Amino acid sequence: MLAAEQMVIDENKRIRAQGRAEGRRTGITIGENNIIKSLLKSNMKPSEISERTGISLSKILRLAK
Repeated sequence: MLAAEQMVIDENKRIRAQGRAEGRRTGITIGENNIIKSLLKSNMKPSEISERTGISLSKILRLAK
């Protein structure tokens, strides 16, 4: 295998790993937002959601709008 081919293979592996990590972060954020929205729909107060989940009150209030 040529050195150039190996460099391309290594770069592709790095890009895939980076994409997976970014996808996980995005998925966690989306899931967290959905949980907050469903708790707000069930008439839970933003301050109570913040206390129970540890998510900042400002983020919860932003989603409440």
